[in-house]
Amino acid sequence: MAKSVLDEYDKNLTSLAYITSSAEFQTHLNLNDSSKKRTTDKYYEHYRSCLKTIAMVARHFQSLLNNNHTSLRWLLLRTQAIGEAGENNTVIKLEIQKLRNRMKEIYHRKFIWNNTQLSIDEVQEVLGKLESPDDLLSLWNATYEVAKPMRDCYSTLIATQNQQAKQNRLTDKTDLITNNEERRIVEQLWQELKPLHRLLHAYVRQKMAKLYPGLIQLDQPIPVHLTKDIFGSMMTYLVQDVLPFPHLKNIDLGPTMKQKNFTEENIFHYADRFFVSLNLTQVPSSFWNLSIFKKIPDRHMACHPTAFDMYKYDDVRYV
Repeated sequence: MAKSVLDEYDKNLTSLAYITSSAEFQTHLNLNDSSKKRTTDKYYEHYRSCLKTIAMVARHFQSLLNNNHTSLRWLLLRTQAIGEAGENNTVIKLEIQKLRNRMKEIYHRKFIWNNTQLSIDEVQEVLGKLESPDDLLSLWNATYEVAKPMRDCYSTLIATQNQQAKQNRLTDKTDLITNNEERRIVEQLWQELKPLHRLLHAYVRQKMAKLYPGLIQLDQPIPVHLTKDIFGSMMTYLVQDVLPFPHLKNIDLGPTMKQKNFTEENIFHYADRFFVSLNLTQVPSSFWNLSIFKKIPDRHMACHPTAFDMYKYDDVRYV
């Protein structure tokens, strides 16, 4: 019975999610049209209300949480703990929102470095152009001084979200995002990739030790500021210094694409064929009619790569 009830709610919720996502898609295409935003907000309110109802219904089946039927137990856990939409404690909801707003406010603060006003979003490009290790360290430190107050906010946010999760009969926030089986698979994949990751890291560390003599130890982590990446996760600005076979020229597809008069849509067709060759699913035919590949002239619209989840198998869109 529990499964059939939840399946019925899932069917209705999926329909509502599709309507809501469609409205949001139109809002992205017409940023100056306030009526479309009001419509989207209205649908989102209905969507949140439906989520809350489902969460409350699922709690009537809490006696089944110890059921050996793994998929049913997982469905119940996720449905009961839909999150803030299913959380009745307004104080906790407001505290979470306040912490998030505070962190956003800190993140968007401007600061002065080397007589230049910067935001955190602008730091990456500046880092990429610096050569001096001292300048790299100076800018990295200045950036993190701005962000440092976020640490306490983030710690409090995690504790508050865990408190919310426990009220929803979960161990902590992670139980809302993943289950034991998913974590097991991720750990298995990591163990398989770990030897390759260690080899790649050692190779890059050796290359960078030659690039920055005396600043990198071969048996120690790479100092993050020397990666020229604010998070130390990308090597975009060091590619030419660390790639093997530096005498080989990079492949530049630009001239060929221009020669063949490539359009934005052509690129997506090539990408689609590539992913199909990897045995992934081809995009539905509606994708080409409903997506926006190029900014519509004289219209204020969101024009950055966004894949829209329409919550419907045969409708995926891009704008």
